[in-house]
Amino acid sequence: MQTRQYSWILTVLFVLIGISAALTGSVAAQSADLVVATDETGDYSSIQNAIDNASDSDNIKIQSGTYKESLNIDKNIKIFTDNSVNISNKSDITDSTAIRISNDAEPKIVGVHITGWQFGIDNEFSDNDLQISNVTITDVERGLLNYGSSGDWRVANTTIKTNDVGIDMYDSAGNPTIVNTQIEALSGDSGAGIIASETSGNPLIRSVKTTNISPGIRFFRSSANWTIKSSNLNKGSINANEATGEWRIEDTIIENPGLENREDGINAGKASGGAVIQNTTVINAKKGINLAGANGNWTIKSVALRNMSDDAVEIDDGFSGKATVRDTSVKTAENGINAQKSDGELVVNNFTAKDTDGDGIDASKATGNGTVHDSEFSTMGDKSIDVIDSEGSWQIHESILTGGSEGTLDAGDAKRTVNASHNYWGAADGPSGDFSGSGGTVIGDIVVTPYYTDSSLTTLSSKKDKEGANGFVDVDTIDLAGSGTAANPYVITNASELQAMEDDLDTHYKLGNDIDASTTAQWNGELGFAPVGDNSVGFTGEFDGNQHNISGLTINRSSSDNIGLFGRVGESAVIESVNVESTTINGNNSVGALVGSLDAEGSIVRDVSSNGSITGRYSVAGIAGAVAGSSIIKGAFSSGSVTGSDEVGGVVGENVGGIVTKSYSKAKVTATGEEITFENSARAGGLVGGNFNDAVINQSYTVGAVEGGKAGGITGENYDNSRIANVFAAGKIDGQSETGGITGENFENCPFQSQQKCDDFESSTVTDSYWDTESTGQSTSAGNAVGLSTSEMTGMSAQSTMTAFDFNNVWDTRSDDYPTLSQQSDDKSEQESEMSGIPDEVDKSAANAIIESTDDATTFEELTTLDVLDAYSSALENGEVSGNKVETLNILDIYTHLLSS
Repeated sequence: MQTRQYSWILTVLFVLIGISAALTGSVAAQSADLVVATDETGDYSSIQNAIDNASDSDNIKIQSGTYKESLNIDKNIKIFTDNSVNISNKSDITDSTAIRISNDAEPKIVGVHITGWQFGIDNEFSDNDLQISNVTITDVERGLLNYGSSGDWRVANTTIKTNDVGIDMYDSAGNPTIVNTQIEALSGDSGAGIIASETSGNPLIRSVKTTNISPGIRFFRSSANWTIKSSNLNKGSINANEATGEWRIEDTIIENPGLENREDGINAGKASGGAVIQNTTVINAKKGINLAGANGNWTIKSVALRNMSDDAVEIDDGFSGKATVRDTSVKTAENGINAQKSDGELVVNNFTAKDTDGDGIDASKATGNGTVHDSEFSTMGDKSIDVIDSEGSWQIHESILTGGSEGTLDAGDAKRTVNASHNYWGAADGPSGDFSGSGGTVIGDIVVTPYYTDSSLTTLSSKKDKEGANGFVDVDTIDLAGSGTAANPYVITNASELQAMEDDLDTHYKLGNDIDASTTAQWNGELGFAPVGDNSVGFTGEFDGNQHNISGLTINRSSSDNIGLFGRVGESAVIESVNVESTTINGNNSVGALVGSLDAEGSIVRDVSSNGSITGRYSVAGIAGAVAGSSIIKGAFSSGSVTGSDEVGGVVGENVGGIVTKSYSKAKVTATGEEITFENSARAGGLVGGNFNDAVINQSYTVGAVEGGKAGGITGENYDNSRIANVFAAGKIDGQSETGGITGENFENCPFQSQQKCDDFESSTVTDSYWDTESTGQSTSAGNAVGLSTSEMTGMSAQSTMTAFDFNNVWDTRSDDYPTLSQQSDDKSEQESEMSGIPDEVDKSAANAIIESTDDATTFEELTTLDVLDAYSSALENGEVSGNKVETLNILDIYTHLLSS
């Protein structure tokens, strides 16, 4: 529940500003078309004369000296200097601007010093891509005036010391960039670091530091989609009052905002666009983040709020949007989150509040819904959470609520029951107040049991509200933590809540912990768990197991079809990241541990596993009984036993047009066959019972035993344009009729005599596949597969014999064992993760070499420009980086990429 802060990054960034400037200044002398020198050694002694006589694309080099003249640039030229050039005002110059851009010219201004003017550079009402870099502007009223402009101009590596405003871009549009720039106030009554009110477009502010000027950045009533990254506002705030764009603030520090009096760190009152505020720190502010009266979607993530004189986060006073606060900490404030009278939705996850004068969360008289999960409240001056007289639904779970001086949770006069189960209340016997424990005081209509008896949240109390002897509680989805959206799914923490999914089949769910479902054996007159989704209405939502286990699930419904945790799954559903273990499933047709029938377009089951006993009649499997309609099974694994009459498989029973990929099975598969005919062939496959009608199996394997009529290591039958590729089988195979190492039968020709039945028939194929002739007991296989010995398929030998397999990206060898899929190897996954994220325009070998040469960076995103400069120095010295010969030009390309991104 602690938020890690990365404030040190900013220190590195501002060091890099200096490094970048130094590198720019040390670049070899650039060629010049015209030269200006005060000592008349150049082409001109006046900069303006040089400009007037220049042509578009000319480079004008200014020799060192002081030039007391006002410039008008109306051409696409570049003005630069290698030395000290000062464009200074003097009393007899009546023009108030050092450099004015006219005629929509797009000049580049590099390296000059401007001092003593009203306006440093005037680019107002222009439509250009002005570029300013390594420029110093001091003692001005406005450093850069871009009022009403609409171009994609850029300011980089620039310092502005102003008596009023650093950069004025009021009412501008376009996509400007301000990077590696410092703005400092020279007087105590300055206006703002950057004024951007009523702007539009997509501005970027990165690595900008403002000092002694507030607000540091003001985009009042702006509709622009702002990005503010890696910046530092010292005594400056961010004012986004009434803004309507969708903006982001990342990796930024706001400290001591306000000059004479404290100001809000980020003021977005009455804003309506929405924002993401992430990895940001606010220190010594009035309010940390002010969203009073705002609407839209707001995300506050990984934020540290320290020493507020008022509320750390304020979303009261008619807030009507959705605020998500996660991985965030508050220390010393009036209230941690003030949501009084809020009409919006509040989602709080992994939030820590400490040392408040008031409440951790004050949602009194709020009308919107609230969720608090995985959070901690300690040393509150008033209460941990206050929902007095609230009207919305409140879910508070998996949190530590040790109380405040005025209580822990107060729901007095709340219009709805507050679900606050699965929390720790500061004592092993639960809360006090309206309850009988000795922990924090809890008042109102609140469900608190079961509660945790320890602060590590590992042991639950034996008390359970409204629970029968068999452990079943009739739970409504509305009582679950979360809101059922993709961003905030309903959180399931026990078997009764798992069953509650049947009430809402088109929403989002996530497991909050491992589920012990062993009591389901006694539910419903020992019929067990009722499958989610039935013959009439399938599950069409999303279920994220969140890498958790469901153990002991029991379903005993031998006369019913579509049996599994999910009975029938409809269109566009997603089921992922769950392990169903020690399960007992018994059904009729379409039976699987996870899914009975997956029979609609666009649905996917991925990264799942099962272990247990699965029994049925037709279409029975360890994961999904029946799959159809281009649905996908990816990354599935099964073990245990699977038994049925026909179309019995380790992962899928009947696959009609679906895709099974990157999956494997160790399950024992048995097809008993009530009556073996063409239609009922007792088809059994280690992976898929029967593969029909454009179905696909690839990059998969089996090592479990298979027994049936038509029996194959991968599938019993491959029929009508179905394809099997890049698979292997190594389990024992016993068949009563067609039997083979990969498939019992592969239909290359239409099996019917009727031409009408064969009109649309297409051949099925088996390619690039292998089986172990020794362990399977099979010397042949239908289709184009290759039989190998055990020694040829195990250890390093596999690479030389299983030549169709990609052992660089898909398969891994194992010592004295069969190959595995690469996602089964943690080392391989980590390696792939490390090498991910390298942009296409960056040389991959150079990037990987630099990553290997650093102590801290393991991905391209973690590289800093300092890492690259170290690598550059190493390459210059010995011609290589981390043992790899790398061109120094490639390293400099990466350095340039990092500076510009």
